[in-house]
Amino acid sequence: MPSSLRITNNECRSSQTANTYCFHVVDLMKLGFGYESINAKISRNSCTDSQTCISLEHAGSAIVVDNSCASQQFGVELYNSADAVVSRNTFDFPSGVMSCEIRELEIGDKLDFSRVAPGAGTCRAQ
Repeated sequence: MPSSLRITNNECRSSQTANTYCFHVVDLMKLGFGYESINAKISRNSCTDSQTCISLEHAGSAIVVDNSCASQQFGVELYNSADAVVSRNTFDFPSGVMSCEIRELEIGDKLDFSRVAPGAGTCRAQ
């Protein structure tokens, strides 16, 4: 039975450097053995300055709702987490920066746990 993870009502101000996240959830059981071990709900959080506001890796069951993100490039990053529900979030990015509200990454789009291949993934609006 998967564990329940709730990240709610937090304020995060992170570094503006590359590969930084306000909230980063990785289901290592799903990555290593194919079994979902985390049900995550990330809601009503505020995030500023990081490159990515919320990142989910290998998440089978996840809900990301009602968060406020003022990140440098990505609002929500989904790596091998196609079933995650992302809705009712607000995104604010610096002007003149190529940004993405929701970036979906598949296996092979990442070089390792922290570095994403340049230009990888599919960008979509919420």
